[in-house]
Amino acid sequence: MSVCTRIAIALPFVSASPFLREVPLIPDFSAGRYLLFTVFFVCVSAAIGVRFLTVCRFGSGKNAAYVGLLAALLIDLGTTTFQQPYAQHISGLDAMAEDDVPGELLNFRGISTLRGRNAYDEMVVTQMVRRIPSAMAPHPGDLLAQTYFVKPLENVFTIVLPDSMGDLDWGRLEKFQTGFKMLNVRRLGLVLPHAAWFDWHSPLLVSSRTVILPKGDRLTQETVSSSEARDRMESMRDNPEDDDWIKRVLSVLWILNHSVIDEDRGSVDAIVLEAGGRAVDLGSDPECSVLEHNVWNTRARMRVRVSEDCYTRLSYAYYPYLDVLVDGDRVEPMVTAGRFIALKLSAGTHTIELIPRLSPLRRWFWFAAVLSVLGWFGWGREKFRNISTETSQWTKA
Repeated sequence: MSVCTRIAIALPFVSASPFLREVPLIPDFSAGRYLLFTVFFVCVSAAIGVRFLTVCRFGSGKNAAYVGLLAALLIDLGTTTFQQPYAQHISGLDAMAEDDVPGELLNFRGISTLRGRNAYDEMVVTQMVRRIPSAMAPHPGDLLAQTYFVKPLENVFTIVLPDSMGDLDWGRLEKFQTGFKMLNVRRLGLVLPHAAWFDWHSPLLVSSRTVILPKGDRLTQETVSSSEARDRMESMRDNPEDDDWIKRVLSVLWILNHSVIDEDRGSVDAIVLEAGGRAVDLGSDPECSVLEHNVWNTRARMRVRVSEDCYTRLSYAYYPYLDVLVDGDRVEPMVTAGRFIALKLSAGTHTIELIPRLSPLRRWFWFAAVLSVLGWFGWGREKFRNISTETSQWTKA
């Protein structure tokens, strides 16, 4: 315990050292988060000390003084850990609270480049301080949309983003704006402390066409024509061992090249489906109006009006245990390239609802947890009965 406490105390001071940054888990936390480990081990050490002093006998006066001192230390550390009274005030963000509806979240998202930022800290600030739902997830494995669309989009945008906001040319970055709008992003964090706000945002886009994302050499040739450009993209890779990184980036760039957005009509050139889908052209020219868009922690609802039969791409990620309801009827969604939800809609007004359900594995975990609680309850009851019997026999004796 002494060794763990010393390591925990040292980590906040040395976590930025170059040799420690090479350790896989170290860069994932900021120095502030390592203070939690420090507080935890100091609390445990104090608790062990209190327990030791209550068992040992050094004389009643000295023993009581030591116990009181360590108890005060433990109480002080406990309030620091759980209350965290040193929350930083971030100016310019209080206005967001005026748009809040009790029980609901804002119906748009925020995302930030990770240049000079810690991913976990940025998500906490976005969701808990700014109170804007984040387009990023804590871990790429949470949803495949993070791996195949969100993360590659953020990676490349961070690389091409200029250091000075005076050199920012949105004309050259129009494709990236398209990608962020496909995620229903309104707030885009740029190089600290700058941010951009998009006037337009929508949870879905409609189109009369679906196209299929190409594979292999065709994907490479259609996205990046010259070998010099391909080599330059290859040099951008952060992790040399991630062989699929360039393929994911090329896929996102191909999607953006075929996804020109018409904000006035709420439409897009085509909806790009993953391999296995079917390319279709309905020959229509649809227009979409979002009448309502409500978001809660565990579900979302959209009421939309489309002018003609069309396909629609939602800004919500596909998940196999997510029920997609159109006008109250469960439908089987299509999966876009990038792992988002796509649907076919007829002309008229529709209500689309997304409601998650438990996977079979999680259902089994719930069942096992209930059995464990019942088992422990039965064991404790039997144990208490045995103790009561022994006590009564001892009393009679």
